[in-house]
Amino acid sequence: AATLTTTSPLTFGMAVQPMSDVPSTALWLVALEMAFRPGVGPAVACGAAVTGAVLVRPNLAPIAALVGLIVLLTQTRSPDGARRPWVPVGVAAATMLTGPLILMWTQQVLYGHPLASSYWGGWDWMFSTNYIEKNLRLSPGFLVGLHSPVAFAGLLTPMLVWWRPNEGGSRDSSRVAFACVGVAVFNFALYLTYLPYDDPHFLRFQMLAVVCLFVLLAGLSTWLWRALRPHGGILAPLALVPAVVVLLYPRTLLLYPLTFQAPQTRVVLMGKYLQAELPQNAVILTHLHGGAMAHYTNRPVVRLDRVVSDGLDRVVSDLVVHGYEP
Repeated sequence: AATLTTTSPLTFGMAVQPMSDVPSTALWLVALEMAFRPGVGPAVACGAAVTGAVLVRPNLAPIAALVGLIVLLTQTRSPDGARRPWVPVGVAAATMLTGPLILMWTQQVLYGHPLASSYWGGWDWMFSTNYIEKNLRLSPGFLVGLHSPVAFAGLLTPMLVWWRPNEGGSRDSSRVAFACVGVAVFNFALYLTYLPYDDPHFLRFQMLAVVCLFVLLAGLSTWLWRALRPHGGILAPLALVPAVVVLLYPRTLLLYPLTFQAPQTRVVLMGKYLQAELPQNAVILTHLHGGAMAHYTNRPVVRLDRVVSDGLDRVVSDLVVHGYEP
């Protein structure tokens, strides 16, 4: 599963154009791992990972409900937590809520309302039920195009492990498998109403779902390995065929990092040039590359898309009054 994730065109692409999808996915995976461990310590770690994931990519915040349910089931069924299961559950819930509360406070400070949209066109433009039909076609099609239809084979894993656990693990393995299916479906559903992009690179929005499918595919390989091994060692390697097909499938985006590397250098060059040329009290009026300019120049930025159409002159005047040079 780790190999499939590492070699995925989605991961390769973000090695050149870093986005929040990789760290967000990593934090959700940490949260899932900790959710299946009993005790207060793992509960705190789970909640902290959820908080980090929500702050990195708020769109996936509802997945916290599913992770919380896993924590509840783990703690109440654990022999160690049977006496006081609500202590780790409560601790996990409190730490999970920290992220959304910080996010709401941030939105209040920046945009005037805890549930305000920081998207350029607002909620109505970025989210609409009119997008559902197109997204239902695009996301599965992109996954098949990048990783072949075999990428969906792992969806069989929960039922196989639950049906014959001795050949693929335990009932615990079945719970993990069902959780991976739930997270993948949740991730997919959360982006059904999101503005569709007709470009396979934007399957990165579903990266958590894709990694969960890889984990399920690894589980399927493990189940097949244990099922085939008693019938002769020579048959056991056949269990790896699904993963190998996905691994070696023609990758339409594998050249993306190589072809996109040169255009991306313009951001670095622009940032370093401005760092050397601008006065120390400069404020950069920017839009798309605001984060990069703040990073490379160490100067504050003003997002032009957040300035009302007739308010730019007032913003510039205020900056000058406070000693800045726009």
